[in-house]
Amino acid sequence: MTELQKQTLQLYAKQLRLPTFTRCEDVVRQMEPVQGYADFLIELMKRELDAREDRAQKRRLKQAGFPYLKTFDELDLSRFEHVSEATLQELMTCDFIRKRQNVVMTHFRHPDTKVTRIKNQTEIEL
Repeated sequence: MTELQKQTLQLYAKQLRLPTFTRCEDVVRQMEPVQGYADFLIELMKRELDAREDRAQKRRLKQAGFPYLKTFDELDLSRFEHVSEATLQELMTCDFIRKRQNVVMTHFRHPDTKVTRIKNQTEIEL
């Protein structure tokens, strides 16, 4: 790709708000010689979609205003002695969302338990 082509691609990508298109050379290098133009476009568009979803998730987390970001992987399960590990593991899967079930956190009313922390971590994992 010539320098003029790179600059033109950057200009159009900026105007169309497609920032990942400026990195199309990465896609070209990873493609097999037998793959055609359609495969190239599909891969490029997939990368753009992935990048947009990633940015949207980061934006939603920032807008949520969580005091800190912590995932279930960082959660110390030993602090929740009064709650079975199976219950915590089930919450971590977020399966209740797919099943459209409500979750009532009555088990988490122990004074040492941080209900907000579990709730925040469940929201982050979504």
